[in-house]
Amino acid sequence: MKCKRFEKRILDFIDGKIEEKEKIKLEEHISKCGKCKKLYDDFLFIINNSKKIEHPILDENFWKAKLNLVIEKRRYHIYRFKPAYLGISFFILIFILPLLFKIHVIPKKYTPIELADFSYELLFSEDEIVKCIDYIDENDAEKIIKFILIENN
Repeated sequence: MKCKRFEKRILDFIDGKIEEKEKIKLEEHISKCGKCKKLYDDFLFIINNSKKIEHPILDENFWKAKLNLVIEKRRYHIYRFKPAYLGISFFILIFILPLLFKIHVIPKKYTPIELADFSYELLFSEDEIVKCIDYIDENDAEKIIKFILIENN
């Protein structure tokens, strides 16, 4: 007989709930296998000593009182954690969501432009320059502004 099979049937063997043929096989296995003999002895020791333990005599209302205590603790725990959930939600809304929006919304970078000193006279009127700038590409407009600024300084 294999040890695993004995381990599965050991409690039935101790309680006497197995057939005579299998009982003989289990007894033979216990006599040959030291590991299973120790397991059998340990189970017998536990069962015999647990029978010696005195059981307390409980009131009729003991289990009802225990159930009420469990229900009361459950209510306390349910209400106890609600402020924590509120705090976590508040933290997420205030601190985490703005970080996510800052990460995903990439601001358009503008290069700073130094303003020219307007103490000189322009070749074209301001209206003519605005009309022309509307038709010029953004990169070309930046080049022109830089050129004007450099020439005038």
